[in-house]
Amino acid sequence: MFNLPITSYYSGLEPFLACNMNTLGRFNPMLYGIINPNSTNPMMDPLARLGIQNAMQMGATQAKIDMTSMAAASANNALNSMISQLSAVLQSDKLNESQKSRVNALIEKIKKVQQDLQSVMSKLNASNIDEVKSNVEKIQQQILDLQKEASDLADAIAKELQDEAGSASSNDDATDGTDDNSGSSNGGASGAGDSTGTDVESEYDADGRPSSLAKPTSREVQDICLAFADGISAWYGTDDEKFEAAVTSIDESNVVEVMTRWKESFAGSGNRFSQDSSFIESFLWDADASQKEVLGKHILDMLVKRAELNGLDVTREEANVRAELSAIVTNNDKVQENIEAIYNKIVAKEAQNASQVKNKEAKAEKEDANKKAQAKRNEDAKKAQTAKKQAEVIAREKATFIKDIQDCTGRDDIKELPEGVEIVKDENGNFKGFKIRIKGKDYFGKDYLALVGALEEAGLTLPLPKKQEQVA
Repeated sequence: MFNLPITSYYSGLEPFLACNMNTLGRFNPMLYGIINPNSTNPMMDPLARLGIQNAMQMGATQAKIDMTSMAAASANNALNSMISQLSAVLQSDKLNESQKSRVNALIEKIKKVQQDLQSVMSKLNASNIDEVKSNVEKIQQQILDLQKEASDLADAIAKELQDEAGSASSNDDATDGTDDNSGSSNGGASGAGDSTGTDVESEYDADGRPSSLAKPTSREVQDICLAFADGISAWYGTDDEKFEAAVTSIDESNVVEVMTRWKESFAGSGNRFSQDSSFIESFLWDADASQKEVLGKHILDMLVKRAELNGLDVTREEANVRAELSAIVTNNDKVQENIEAIYNKIVAKEAQNASQVKNKEAKAEKEDANKKAQAKRNEDAKKAQTAKKQAEVIAREKATFIKDIQDCTGRDDIKELPEGVEIVKDENGNFKGFKIRIKGKDYFGKDYLALVGALEEAGLTLPLPKKQEQVA
């Protein structure tokens, strides 16, 4: 549908004319004051020109009155909504007296602001419209503060209820008859880790997105953008069916990706959307009042969900956008400013998440490499220690073999193993015994006497070197 965006550079008169032509026609059917009152016309006498000026002033004043009344009605609706929601909270049987008292106190504050609004509007007339308009704007700011206070109170009570539930669970564990020391500290540590979410790598993927979200493909994101482009490119204005289908296909898992793709490849890229700087600006230019309220809140809700999954507080921005989307006349600039503030917070946080995940992975890889290096050093040291012990055993057995020869033969001159005698090791390098090969056959013995015995059975003797004097 065709849409008239209400932006910051409009005066109060343009929105009034757009929304109140029927009212204007009743008291200024000739639209005096809409044309230039200073134009000269010889057919127009001074009295007629004075009438035009009066009509222009009257139209401008009436515009201020109507716009202020609209703002007051929207503010009153917001106050009623808060009272209704807080009253519903009071019906919960989980709240204690202290919590109910705090909720009731906030309801009374809201009712007081509502009374102030009614008092201000009761004095509305043409002579004091500027003062009333200023007071209504002050009350609108108070409403934003009350919405923030209500959100903070809800979060605080929710945390108190969660802590009470955790305390009750701990008491049950302590009195169930099990050993107090069995797993209690480990269980507590695990629970704390689950609730605080300190494990960045498990909370977020490599792109910094919350791990609980499915990741859209590049094609899926592109198709949503193309469908949205088709919806706002119809020759007759907006193809509502395509427009609404594209926006409703946005969810918390793809909202940031769609807005990023639109900004990079569609808006400001030299095509027909180049006058727009962002997805939300393109949306606001084409959406009518009902689409802004329904579809605009859908986009907002998806962004808020994504922000909360990243641990971000966007309550102020959310309140600002909701107030505008629920108003009779939407301030597009304010909606765009706050939506993009939420988007920018998410983009920055997910970039930070990705950096933390990357650093954690790099640290883990380094730690793994260090562990492997240390394991190799330990293994090498163990092998060296084993080889040293094996060498000591072999040296000892060799010395014993030579000593046995000396004792059995009286040959003190023999200092080395006889020629042909070899030391035998197993597959691991451990000492097994001695062997000698004679006439193509191996003879084995664990020590000197065993080897001599094996040779004697074959009618052989262990060949010994001749004495030195015999050689001479």
